[in-house]
Amino acid sequence: MTPPPLWRLIFMGLLLPLAAQAAPDSAPAAALTIKVDAAQPIGRLDPFWKATGFMPATLLEKPVTQKTLRLIAATQPRAIEFLRPHYLLDLVTWENDRPQWPRFDAVMDFMVKELGFKLVFEVMGNPANRFDFTKPADVTLWRGFIHELVVHLQDRYGVETVRSWWFECTNEPDFDFFWKAGDDAFFAYYDATWDGIKAADSRLRFGGPANALGLNAFFKKFAAHVDANGRADFISVHRKFLPREMIAEERKFLHHLAENHPRLAKLPFLNTEADAEFGWAKRRWWRADAWYPAFIAQSIDLHLRELIDRDGVNYVFGINDHGFTGDFGQRTLYASVPAPDGTVALIKKPVMAGMELLAHLGDTRLAVQSTATTDDVGTLATRTASGELAVLLYYRPDIGPPMEAGYPEIPASTVRPRTVHLRLTGIGKSPLTLSEARLDETHGNPFGIWQQQGRPEKPDAAQLAALRAAEGPVALPPVEVVPSTNGTLTLDLTLPPSSLRLLILR
Repeated sequence: MTPPPLWRLIFMGLLLPLAAQAAPDSAPAAALTIKVDAAQPIGRLDPFWKATGFMPATLLEKPVTQKTLRLIAATQPRAIEFLRPHYLLDLVTWENDRPQWPRFDAVMDFMVKELGFKLVFEVMGNPANRFDFTKPADVTLWRGFIHELVVHLQDRYGVETVRSWWFECTNEPDFDFFWKAGDDAFFAYYDATWDGIKAADSRLRFGGPANALGLNAFFKKFAAHVDANGRADFISVHRKFLPREMIAEERKFLHHLAENHPRLAKLPFLNTEADAEFGWAKRRWWRADAWYPAFIAQSIDLHLRELIDRDGVNYVFGINDHGFTGDFGQRTLYASVPAPDGTVALIKKPVMAGMELLAHLGDTRLAVQSTATTDDVGTLATRTASGELAVLLYYRPDIGPPMEAGYPEIPASTVRPRTVHLRLTGIGKSPLTLSEARLDETHGNPFGIWQQQGRPEKPDAAQLAALRAAEGPVALPPVEVVPSTNGTLTLDLTLPPSSLRLLILR
């Protein structure tokens, strides 16, 4: 069933008023003022975050993954548009020295035809271990296989559909967990893949190297290789840090390219695994909490202001690799919980609720000014195609290095709420309807309910119902607001630590 639009979400009890007051023992820190000028567009907002990834592709044959992706595909507006699964080509079997497509087609049909996802298609996997990239004959055969793959995809899904995808090389070839054949074999694989793709359709996009270990000798060798032979439509990397550190790491690559390979520096730049920490299965309290979606919102905001606005980078993807299936503490969008009937129930985590809130942002960015002196509180302000004003505020407090966080206990914190005077200008003088949705410790936090329940491994029916009832985001009833005579509206808000607040004016 398709979820209703945000402004029609059913009101849930125990909501705070618009200008929520902090408890006496957690008095807000110094107030800050944020000004949004609705009459000053500053450019287009391309949703470079609307993607997810997971591994291996065999998960796509599992009911729990299929159920997860159906839930994601049903979101309105759509919260995630691109999928990036590892090892898709391992689903191609090999008989009589020919590729066999049935398993591969089944999962591709599910993603593309049934659910309408686009792909960051990793050319990853080795059908039946047929190919040895140290052997020239196998490299030639691979080139032909890739050509046949592209033709097969375009015949099945349409030329324009496949042209909307991004074809990326095999995952993290500088990390021997994923690539064991050495650099020479990788470049033979990469060039043959490029040649096979381009022979089928020169308008398809292919690039890489999707490397794991930073600006290392491998990346420099890759950049020199593809610059010399022109075989890259984009550059992709994996940098997993808090947003400021992530941007500093990404800039290392970009500065190297600008100084040594200026043509490559102008290509689209993709961080196809832009998480806070390596290791999807590590259990962290913040992966279950609203801290995680606040991290994503902050990363989006800082990438917009730093890399896109200031540096002029053609930043196409910053993908949080959170499409796995697992429990509250793992890098997943839903928590898999054993249900009383023996099936697996999926509980929407705050990170998925945050992706839904982000999906309500419009495609036109608006000017924002803030008195904030740190990055922990910020604003994404937009105008939608229908003329609505959509403003998302976030508060992502500093918890130290994410990899030092425990689970399931949430560490004690002295971080206090933040008071925000939000001043909206240029909105006209007519009365407007304000819709609000919240995501924080007391709004849309099933993990908190699970903690209160005593962390049951197998919740009973009543406990499971309570977890579902706690899913976010939580919407307040719409209210009418009247701007001042100069077309200005000021809202006094209190943001709890680790929170998102979406406001829509129409």
